[in-house]
Amino acid sequence: MSEPYVLACVNVVAADTDAEAQYLATSLQQLFKGIITGRRHPLPPPVESMADIWSAAEQEAAMQMLAYSFFGSKETVQAQLNDFIERTGINERMATSHIYDQQARLKSYRLLAEALNA
Repeated sequence: MSEPYVLACVNVVAADTDAEAQYLATSLQQLFKGIITGRRHPLPPPVESMADIWSAAEQEAAMQMLAYSFFGSKETVQAQLNDFIERTGINERMATSHIYDQQARLKSYRLLAEALNA
């Protein structure tokens, strides 16, 4: 290669609405809490609120680790990813979706594909 080639792997949780995506993303947030606290468990189901699950310090640490994560509707994720690609100049992107429900995970990948191909 004559110049650097950059690939970025990001977390994506896409759903019909921003609120639904935020709800589904609580599984990922709980997963990262386990990494931070050293108490890892299999991917947990989503919860309505993380407020009673993590401390302010755990939340801050997790949010720093999840800085390049994109949660929202197809349109929201599309805008977030386009901004990320423009700011970073990456050549290739890869995504992972830690979503508890298999059907919701598949739907997230479909919405992501639609967002990237729009």
